[in-house]
Amino acid sequence: MLDQMRCGIALLDRVDSILCLNSSAERILSIHGGRKGQHRPVHTGWATHALRRIFGKEIITSLEILVSNGLQCAAERPLIARKTSLCQGDQEIGSILVLIDLNECPGPSIDILRLTFGLTVAEAKLAARLASGESLHCIATDQNISVATVRAQLKRVLAKTYTHRQAEVVALVNRLVLIPQ
Repeated sequence: MLDQMRCGIALLDRVDSILCLNSSAERILSIHGGRKGQHRPVHTGWATHALRRIFGKEIITSLEILVSNGLQCAAERPLIARKTSLCQGDQEIGSILVLIDLNECPGPSIDILRLTFGLTVAEAKLAARLASGESLHCIATDQNISVATVRAQLKRVLAKTYTHRQAEVVALVNRLVLIPQ
């Protein structure tokens, strides 16, 4: 479920070396740690080095929300991390690290949108794309249809979701990201 939400999770030992991580954390660390386009599995030693390179040494002591120190290009949004201590007794795992890449936007399942609101495939795709931040004009251009057609579809989506504004649809649809596909 965390991978579906594009939420990276890494388990850290007591000295903040990565013990294991999910596929979203691998992808996020590969992108922000300088391995774009490389599809080799990420080993934990490299991932630990990438994590410290992205956030600096402060990851070792901080339990606050961390924002990446600008290794990505200026047009990108920062990488956010939140570390929570789990240390109790003789456990090997010292903490859990949650990684959120603000450049990624998880979208809801088209099937879930159709089942929940009775939307057509076209209406569900429109709602999902709006929830991902795309404009009506961009969606129309991409689908080679008029903006008027997209607006007509949006009116049907508004009616079927009992919402009155595009922002309400986006907020409503984004709540469904949490439902596993």
